[in-house]
Amino acid sequence: MLVATVISPADEEVFACDVCELSYPPEDYLILLENKKLAYFRLDDEALSQEPKEGVPAKCLCHECLYNTLLREGKGEQLKVKFIYFDQENYGIVDPHDESGFF
Repeated sequence: MLVATVISPADEEVFACDVCELSYPPEDYLILLENKKLAYFRLDDEALSQEPKEGVPAKCLCHECLYNTLLREGKGEQLKVKFIYFDQENYGIVDPHDESGFF
């Protein structure tokens, strides 16, 4: 199962998405995160997969690039994902047929 963990604003000096290079300093990221405008994620595979996954693991993905990576990984099917937001764990489904996304 893929695991998307929100990166804390205290973890980095500058945040930059590995894919689109969207970047913010920690103080701006904190404001955006608290106001639910932006989240950066670390993406890992919880299982030891036989097949390498494109874009997994990723050190830092903005929420838009995370969503697109998960859609690609699902290959047109629903994909179950574990989301970790600080000390909370939740499970979600990324559905390529649901245009509302997962946020």
